[in-house]
Amino acid sequence: MLALLAAAPQSVVAQQSPLEQLLQGQGKAKPVRSWEGFDEWTTSVAFSADGETLAVGTYENIALLDPSADDVRQTIGLKVGFVQAVAYARTGSLLAAGGYQTSALLETADAPPRLLKGQRGYVTGVAVSPDGKRLA
Repeated sequence: MLALLAAAPQSVVAQQSPLEQLLQGQGKAKPVRSWEGFDEWTTSVAFSADGETLAVGTYENIALLDPSADDVRQTIGLKVGFVQAVAYARTGSLLAAGGYQTSALLETADAPPRLLKGQRGYVTGVAVSPDGKRLA
């Protein structure tokens, strides 16, 4: 099960956000939405810049979810082991993913993934530059 949590503040503490309070153990989290039915562990998550899509990495797949509904919009098969990292470009037109010895770039307009092979072990973090031209 994957659960989306929202921080609920107990009290205002020196201008801390509810998320800061939660991270410091001062707030409480409550589930906002949860999704059932994933066959494998959830290993990475990322919101698109507009907040309209939640990318969820699992074993050999990325599920694109609607955060406001119980809807899996699309499942993208990558065949790269566990998808350890996902990140959107600011424009929302590119999704980067990291798996076993492979990084993948996915155009969000239904193009097939471009696989970048040659890494050693699992790729455990990915980031797209602000201009969308570089992958780290």
